[in-house]
Amino acid sequence: MKTRFLLIGVLILAFVSCENKNDPSLTGKPELIGSWVSPSYTDSTVNYSKGSKLVDNQYGITFLAAGKFVERTNSGWCGTPPVTLTDNNGTWSMRDSVISIKVAYWGGEAVYKWKIISVTADKLKVKILSQNYNLAD
Repeated sequence: MKTRFLLIGVLILAFVSCENKNDPSLTGKPELIGSWVSPSYTDSTVNYSKGSKLVDNQYGITFLAAGKFVERTNSGWCGTPPVTLTDNNGTWSMRDSVISIKVAYWGGEAVYKWKIISVTADKLKVKILSQNYNLAD
């Protein structure tokens, strides 16, 4: 009888240990993790270059593990130079090749949906599906 309980316990432990800890909805493609800078725009397509970190006084984004996101953008509504930038924190997830992002901005919360066209170790190309800016109450 004790052997049967021991066998059941070992089987349960084996199933729990094999649980998938790398949820693709959070980690996405490994190449995506990191900082992306120097965006160039063509219609609704954006090309980024991989950076070792975000560049001072320039727009950029960072995808961190565990679904964390940072966007360096204007700190206020005015876009007239000199523009002050700030890092806004948010979250991201990925399903198939679509990235969903929620990030704070000076007026509230931005919600982005981008489709990854391609990602390599040094280039990221996305198509903007939607970008909504929700004002804080």
